[in-house]
Amino acid sequence: MAIISGARATSFFWIQGVVRDNEQRALLYELDRVVQELGTSEAAHPQAVRLAGIYHNLIRFWADS
Repeated sequence: MAIISGARATSFFWIQGVVRDNEQRALLYELDRVVQELGTSEAAHPQAVRLAGIYHNLIRFWADS
């Protein structure tokens, strides 16, 4: 059956991680979850900002160049 009307929409995307090591990525994931939990509580925990900084520093340290 021939298509005689309509539109075709497509989408392509990919995700590329910058940290190759599985164990390092798992640690970053857990740290990020803690930061998110502390940042979304009613009284945002003051250490959440420090933990977020540690998270980002670890990404820079472990990232592939």
